[in-house]
Amino acid sequence: MTLAKYTTTESQSFQLHQIILPNILIMKQLATIFLILFATSNLFAQNKKIKVLVLGTIHFFAMNGDSVTSPKKSKELNEILLELKKFNPDQILMEFTPENDRYLDPIYKDYHEFNKQPTGDYAWLLNNEYYQIGVRLSSMLNLPNAVKGIDWNDPDIRDSLRTFNHQYEKSYFDFVKEIRKYAMSKKFVDADSAGTKILTTIQKELSPYWQISPNVSLRQMYKVLNKPENLKKGYYTNRLGNLLLNAAEVGAELSSVESFRDLKIFRNALNRIDQNTKRILIAYGVSHAHILREYFNLDPRFEVVNVDTVIK
Repeated sequence: MTLAKYTTTESQSFQLHQIILPNILIMKQLATIFLILFATSNLFAQNKKIKVLVLGTIHFFAMNGDSVTSPKKSKELNEILLELKKFNPDQILMEFTPENDRYLDPIYKDYHEFNKQPTGDYAWLLNNEYYQIGVRLSSMLNLPNAVKGIDWNDPDIRDSLRTFNHQYEKSYFDFVKEIRKYAMSKKFVDADSAGTKILTTIQKELSPYWQISPNVSLRQMYKVLNKPENLKKGYYTNRLGNLLLNAAEVGAELSSVESFRDLKIFRNALNRIDQNTKRILIAYGVSHAHILREYFNLDPRFEVVNVDTVIK
């Protein structure tokens, strides 16, 4: 049987092209994806998985009667840093945008080479986990690249001077601005009372650990917040809180912004991993920690390490 035995009318031929051409394009795309996956799978087989420790942390500027710079908390933090040092990360990634590296890298250099603490316009870093964990631990490990930022800031609707590189960025910004404006106008009208109850219950349970306090040691704080069940609660309340409250019936849209930010953070992390890295510490706001762990767990290049195996 040969193709010469079969003919079609012009209209049938047009219909066949409508069906066959898109399918050919799809098959080409699938073939490309297959080749990429095949190449990456060979790479995974040849290399050991990169160990990733995602440390969910509070922001150190959240203080209630104590500061991370007090003698008691300084001692507690030193003990934590020594345990994190034993994990021996090759890289430390944290919650600030990559664009800020150029401003913050000199902070590391001053501390590492001259034991100089941030002063003046940068004195606020003394009560920030970037300096107290990232800079100090990087110096202890003598890491050449110091700590790097992987954050992505979602659109700030108050920013009227923001510029955009692409139209899609502006479109997304306008979308976020519109739904947040709409939700605020009806926030207390359509809020979900059942969702509010869930948030209040979890807030009551975990709020003692969401701030620097004389009543909770840093060790206890990290151990409690980084329990897998509590990481889920933190994500549920802080990253999906808008969905639960469903203000103005746009809760899903509002929480999608939070979810998009986490995806951008994960992508930024992948972008910043050096070729020879074997261990990574990601110290990040606790509300992000659960989903970041999940993303790294899904990626066969990585092995996620539990915090309780490091901070004991």
